[in-house]
Amino acid sequence: MKKLIRKAGGLPALFLALCLTLGGCAPIFQTKEPEKVEAVPKNVDSQGEPFGTVYEADIFSFDRPVSPAAQVLPSPSGVYVMDPFGQDETLREFDAEGRCLRELGDTRPEWVGPEGTAWRLEYTEDRNDRHTDYAVYRAGEAEPVLRFTTEQGTAELTVGDGFLLITRQWWDESNAGHYSLSAYDLAGQLLNEQPLNQWFQLYRDGGELYFFGRESYEIFRLDGQDFSLDKVDSLKEDENLNGISGGQLFSNDGTCVYRRAVGGAEREALFRYDALYLTPGLAPVPMGDSGCFLFHEITNEVSPYKIARPVDENAAPAQRQTVVLACNDPEAASFNRPYPSSFWEAIADFNTASRDYEVVVKNYADSPDPQTALNADMAAGETPDLIDLAGFSAGLATAANAEDLLPYVERDCDKDALLAGPLKAMETDGKLFSLMPSFTVQALLAPAALVNGQDTGSWAALSALAGGAEHVFYQSVSRGDFLRAVFAGGQRDYTAEQTADILAFAAALPEQALQNPYDLPQEELEQMAEEGTFFELDHRPILAGEQSFELAQVSGPVIPQSNGEDYTAVGLGYEEGVFGQKLTALPLPGRSGFALCPAQELMMPLKAGNKDGAWAFIQFALQDRYLTDMSYGMGFRRGIPLTRSAYEQGARAWEKLNGVISGSADGVDYSLTYDPANCEALFRRLLDGAESVQRGPDELYTAVEGLARSFFAGDKTLEEAAADIASRLQVYTAEHS
Repeated sequence: MKKLIRKAGGLPALFLALCLTLGGCAPIFQTKEPEKVEAVPKNVDSQGEPFGTVYEADIFSFDRPVSPAAQVLPSPSGVYVMDPFGQDETLREFDAEGRCLRELGDTRPEWVGPEGTAWRLEYTEDRNDRHTDYAVYRAGEAEPVLRFTTEQGTAELTVGDGFLLITRQWWDESNAGHYSLSAYDLAGQLLNEQPLNQWFQLYRDGGELYFFGRESYEIFRLDGQDFSLDKVDSLKEDENLNGISGGQLFSNDGTCVYRRAVGGAEREALFRYDALYLTPGLAPVPMGDSGCFLFHEITNEVSPYKIARPVDENAAPAQRQTVVLACNDPEAASFNRPYPSSFWEAIADFNTASRDYEVVVKNYADSPDPQTALNADMAAGETPDLIDLAGFSAGLATAANAEDLLPYVERDCDKDALLAGPLKAMETDGKLFSLMPSFTVQALLAPAALVNGQDTGSWAALSALAGGAEHVFYQSVSRGDFLRAVFAGGQRDYTAEQTADILAFAAALPEQALQNPYDLPQEELEQMAEEGTFFELDHRPILAGEQSFELAQVSGPVIPQSNGEDYTAVGLGYEEGVFGQKLTALPLPGRSGFALCPAQELMMPLKAGNKDGAWAFIQFALQDRYLTDMSYGMGFRRGIPLTRSAYEQGARAWEKLNGVISGSADGVDYSLTYDPANCEALFRRLLDGAESVQRGPDELYTAVEGLARSFFAGDKTLEEAAADIASRLQVYTAEHS
């Protein structure tokens, strides 16, 4: 039997490549306009000189899908966009408003003449004889205008004003580089040929062509009559060339963007990256003669495109108020991100687009004890305005610490825009102490035929159905994982009898989940466990009939969640395919409904100093673009989205699967079948049946776990430990009622 391993990272190959639609970014809520404050003082450049132009930045959207992997280059009227992961390979030109001006077919920007005629360069490589045959075609013509061969190296085509340029580069036996330039007329007749002393990058400005030396940083203008290269400028050591437009040269030094006339001595500082909350070092693309610059930040798949626009100084953005967001993100330094926190894309975009607020992140992961450090700040009056609860104690989100967000929601929200069941489950005694833009649902998954008409109201009953507690999960869930699922949040008013049932079941589970999909020796397993190496979940026990249930966090109706950070969430269709029969979902015994597990969660402290700004960011983070992952057809981004529009948009991405999930994981091909109607109905049941929130361990869980260990160690009987835990839970319930 083939080995099936949950490998969420391999699943994008299952789907059609859907492009990220960067549509309007208006929030689903509306807030009152905050009071404006005085305008910011003029910025200064790297040398302390004031700027002569005022710019503002914003999120940029095209009028049709453009993926984060697209290539963006300057064009006469805006930018050229080539999108290898888009709907087709058509070169398009867009203006500074994101409107498509024209489609140029299967070509490249340097193959489009100043008058708009498109060309293409095709080649066939002969590896045996080490030569390459090239052919140049005019768009719409079947016969090539020009053919040529290179014995080694590469060749590039650039279309000029009434001529074709071929640049070649190759290396000799001493690994020394050689370069040449050939000019042909539009009929393919050779006009000129000359050696070059280095590899040049070509820039077009209307009918003019400029050559930028990659070694000398010198800039030459091509004479279209005799094809000589006339030096007209050069870059300083701290400059990077961004483009040439309208006779103006645009450059940056990693801190500021500059403009000067080609050949001119004085450069004008346009703006600083940090003043516009743009990632330093990005090379902005001048957009024709609009005066705007497009920024392409490929690390941000949500909103990879930003724009900087010149504005009247009197219309410049006001001085922004600070919103302090606390997080505990120990892996922030491992990723190429401008901000820590799981909300980093929304923070980057908010700081770019907001005219009123700036989010400043304080990462408590830098402290030896992040929770203690946060508590100390809050006690000392240095309370943050927002808390990303991931990594902090679940006990923070209580009436003693958190602002009730329900009045904000009721004031500004169209209730129909949110999923009513999950929103209600987030409430505690009619108050909303945190808000989860995305989440999973905790459930027990099992074959419907196994549990139909059977008693599933206790862990003992599940043990009987599976032939013993040791077969319910068959070592796929550790004792600690099980106790956290039962006691860490959610329902906690268990009786002594229910607690005894839980402890007896836990005693049959292993101390460590013994998943071993690669059949490694036990010593290697233990060493990897000490190093924290993560194993994909092994489904072989289910296939062999040794495991009847799975304790799951469901993230979607069909496929597992894949966000590069957390592979623990599952999809119902995928699981049904693994079980090989229709599934049903059960709440944990002792509970009447399902629990939400936060994939992202924000809390506004009671003593936050800028609650209007904090709420403005929460609204911003609820936009569909941060909740769906349509760039690769994955549906939801980090879990089930709270907004109805994101839910419906993400779910549509999975309708194409038609009951079959196939692909490859770790070199193993698989094809899983599921019942779409059953999975859709099951998924809706999970959402409608949510009644509580399952967070990470808190102080109560720590106390309960200690009491449970006394039973596992034999220091207390089952009855004694169960009574002690039930008593502790009863005290907690009374204190929080």
